[in-house]
Amino acid sequence: MTPSVVTRSHQARRDSERTIARSQHLLAARRALADPVTMVLRCAWCGRLSLDDDWVPEDEIPSFVGHLLDGRTTHGICRRCTRKLVRDGVSKPID
Repeated sequence: MTPSVVTRSHQARRDSERTIARSQHLLAARRALADPVTMVLRCAWCGRLSLDDDWVPEDEIPSFVGHLLDGRTTHGICRRCTRKLVRDGVSKPID
C-alpha cells in the first residue's frame, strides 16, 4: 500500500473509534438520565463528566444531553486532574 492509503486507513480507523466512543458516551448519559435522582460527577478542574466509570470531555456529549445533565451534576475530580495535581505537588496521592 502507498503511504497515502495507509494514512487514510489510519485516519478512518481513528474516526470510527471516535464515533464508537461518542456512541458509548451517549448511551452512558442516557442510562444516567433514566434515573431521576442520579447525580453525575463533573470534574471541578477540567469539566469532564463521569459516565460509566469513564471521564468524558463535555465536547463529546451532544449538547441536548449536556443541557439535560445541567441540573444533575455535582463536583468531583477526574483521575487525570488528580494525577496532575499530585505531580505538581498540590495534592497527595490517593491510596
